[in-house]
Amino acid sequence: PLIMTIMIVICSFLLGTALGVSGTLSAVMVFLAIMAHKGSASFALALTMVKSKMTPYQAYAAFICFALATPLGIVLGSLVHHYLSGHTTLVFKAIVISMASGVFLYLATTHGLRHTPFVKNCHCNTNFLVMLVWLFITIGVSVLMSYAHYVH
Repeated sequence: PLIMTIMIVICSFLLGTALGVSGTLSAVMVFLAIMAHKGSASFALALTMVKSKMTPYQAYAAFICFALATPLGIVLGSLVHHYLSGHTTLVFKAIVISMASGVFLYLATTHGLRHTPFVKNCHCNTNFLVMLVWLFITIGVSVLMSYAHYVH
């Protein structure tokens, strides 16, 4: 549960940073993305803590770190937004969102999928690689469509 907490805190902090560095319209989109996963992430974290051997004090402390991660990220993002401008802000935001996505994907694939029927019944690495290839194709199409929308 401690490693899961750290990873969720990192992801929440990075998404908060992306929110803080965003302009108005994209801040709304990042905020909606944060709200969409915050409830399920907090539920999964609380469930993991209850099943663990953590003391109530340790669980509360870890959960408070999770709760404060996004607001602290927003503060950092606002400070960065104040000092950066133009293209540099977009590059910074892209880096922060990609890092948050990477942490989230790592957490989902190593901890979330470990106990699913797909992983338990799939004893072949080739099938998992095929799934990853299609995942990256989907991500690539999404990025290209976003870029086309931005350019047009």
